[in-house]
Amino acid sequence: MIARCGTTAEYAAALSRREREGTPTPTDVSALFGGLHALSRTWCDRQPTRRVKGIAEQPFRVHPVRAADALQLAGALAAAAPATTCAASGSRPS
Repeated sequence: MIARCGTTAEYAAALSRREREGTPTPTDVSALFGGLHALSRTWCDRQPTRRVKGIAEQPFRVHPVRAADALQLAGALAAAAPATTCAASGSRPS
């Protein structure tokens, strides 16, 4: 499995934010972090390629997306459909 670098940090940030809001319980948080660390040992972290960065830049003018989310989506699009060039419109080159 391949994961974008920063995936564990994003997960940790989201989980910690939820913990500060009162859910989940501290016991659940410990279990979730344990699961994250176990799973992260099974994947390879990858830096975004120039192509992935290009795909990630496309939705910003149209959609209110954060940079980390755009990079995650662009990586998934690039992996799922190597010919995808326009993430914002979903179009493919002819």
